[in-house]
Amino acid sequence: MKIKIGYPDAEAEKNLLLGQDRRQLLQQLQAVISVDKLMAIQAATQDIHVSSAIIDYVQQLLAHSRHSGLFHFGLSPRAGLGLLRAAQAWALIDQREHVLPEDIQAVLPSVVSHRLQARDEHIANDVINKFITQVPVS
Repeated sequence: MKIKIGYPDAEAEKNLLLGQDRRQLLQQLQAVISVDKLMAIQAATQDIHVSSAIIDYVQQLLAHSRHSGLFHFGLSPRAGLGLLRAAQAWALIDQREHVLPEDIQAVLPSVVSHRLQARDEHIANDVINKFITQVPVS
């Protein structure tokens, strides 16, 4: 997944540049979740139902990325798995027991933007949004 966090403001950047060695700060970090809790959340994510219609939709997205001419290379089956897992996590966060097409659409840019290289670099950011609208939800 790729998530954009942007740049820090000037004061935060100055503190970063003047601050301690980042490796020393790592020693001070406190866990916010236990390993057991993290494993339980990951297991719960895998239990979120994915219907055959959602699988078909993901396959259509993968195929469209490969054959639309918008990208140099299409999405791999591994990208499809990443998309499904992220959508399951999205549904879990929304406290649902099943994945909706909207979940796929919500996570798709973060999951695939680093995997797709648009043929037209001038419109690269718009291509992902266009891509989503070109594949109908069945």
